[in-house]
Amino acid sequence: MKDKKQLILRINHNLWEELTRISDDECRSLNGQIEYILTQAVRNKRTKEKILVETLISDLSESDAGIVIRNLNNMNL
Repeated sequence: MKDKKQLILRINHNLWEELTRISDDECRSLNGQIEYILTQAVRNKRTKEKILVETLISDLSESDAGIVIRNLNNMNL
C-alpha cells in the first residue's frame, strides 16, 4: 500500500453535504471523492500550465524573441 498523509480538513456544512451527495452518486467514500477532486484539480492545473507555456513558446518563436530562443535551444541550455 502506498504511503498516504493524513490531513484534518475543516469545511462548512453545506459543502460537506454536497460532497457527500456527489460521493454517494459516484459510489466513492467521502475521503475518496475529495482525493479524486483534488487529483483532477492538480492535473487540470498542470495541463493549463503546459498549454500556456507551449502557447508562449509558439508566440515567441513567431517574434524576434524567437531568434534568442532558437539560439538557446541550439546551445542545449
